[in-house]
Amino acid sequence: MALFDYSILNTPVATDATVAAGLVSVNGLSEGIDLNFVTSYTKTAYAAGVVSKKQLTLSGTLAEAGTVTLTIAVGLEERQYQYTGVTGATSDDIVTGLLARLAFDADFAVVEDDTSAGAVLKLALKSEELAGGDFTMVVEGDGITTVAAENQAYVAPAGTPDLVKAEVLAADVASVSGTGEYAKYVIVYDELDPDNVVGGDRVGKKREVALFVDETSADYADLESRLDEIFEGTVSDASAIGGLGLKYEGVALSTSYDFEGTASLLVATSVAAGGDDINLPSTTGLPVGYSCIVKNSDGANSMDLVADLNGVDTDDTIDGGASLAVAAGAVYIITVTAVNTWISVQLA
Repeated sequence: MALFDYSILNTPVATDATVAAGLVSVNGLSEGIDLNFVTSYTKTAYAAGVVSKKQLTLSGTLAEAGTVTLTIAVGLEERQYQYTGVTGATSDDIVTGLLARLAFDADFAVVEDDTSAGAVLKLALKSEELAGGDFTMVVEGDGITTVAAENQAYVAPAGTPDLVKAEVLAADVASVSGTGEYAKYVIVYDELDPDNVVGGDRVGKKREVALFVDETSADYADLESRLDEIFEGTVSDASAIGGLGLKYEGVALSTSYDFEGTASLLVATSVAAGGDDINLPSTTGLPVGYSCIVKNSDGANSMDLVADLNGVDTDDTIDGGASLAVAAGAVYIITVTAVNTWISVQLA
């Protein structure tokens, strides 16, 4: 799936992602994202990449004058290099001879590792071939045995400036910092298209957007926490409810917590003694009919659902009052039935 939209954030802050009435706005994206239709949220952290390095330790001597062959395969490409030696040629001689043959093949992706020594043949991918991944090498000769080892495993690069530039439009290449270390966030969601109607119903189009966020920025962690808070619990997340794509939000209550009305299930995973509060969002920012299941999973302590947001929305009520006490282990469904009005039904 091609990117529908993207944003490059070189100086990210938490307020680059905001939520209003279940619609997420991200600085740089051309349209908001309806949380009800998000199907996945993934992050790929920056990685500088590491070239693959391997080694073969040769032992024995040539049983008779003849040829030793080094075969190297990179992807679908395979090349062979040969050393012809006299009877009794040592493993050190063979390694030296094979490396000399390889050195003549300057255009190949694999080169000698500068730590090669004696009977140990060490090869590496060239750094500019990093994206090529891995390679194999085999040495065959009469009387020669080998022991293979990997002394540096391949790590694919991610979020480097060059990789980001390859994904964005030419007009935005200049916006990519040459020293940036970008985390890539991909959000996939369905968008109901008014021009795509089947049987009277609008049909969703799959959208994929990406955020390229510089991890070296001072406030990067703030935005990362904000994105996780908003998108945690989409269907690709392990916390999704029964695979149905209902958004889950969990919170350990050591202090009061401001709930934003972005989840279908809100679980207090623990509650500090003394009954900490969950402040409900203002009803003016939610559609009538919005519902959420709230569970106090603590085994001993109760908590309160507070409707007036600490005095900010004093007209909001829940079941006609300012707050609802939720006992340890209790489960409620709460619903906005009108502006300023929450009602609850106890489920357990």
